[in-house]
Amino acid sequence: MKRKIFKFCTFLIVIVALGFLLISGVVMLLWNYTLTVLFNISAITLWQAAGILLLAKILLGGHRRWRRHRECSENRYYIRCK
Repeated sequence: MKRKIFKFCTFLIVIVALGFLLISGVVMLLWNYTLTVLFNISAITLWQAAGILLLAKILLGGHRRWRRHRECSENRYYIRCK
């Protein structure tokens, strides 16, 4: 049983890491193909794209519970907000 859990956790970590690298690659390609041409900005590497993704998540991501609570408090009618 413990061996199955270990294999599943290892598999999950590998999938999340590969997904993050894939999304970082897409950000890198989009940055290099659009911003370098439009604004004459230098190209970025895969690791810089990953850093941009993490920074955007920290600065713009927010916390889901806080956003949901704020939306409920701004709602005048308070319709079933938890």
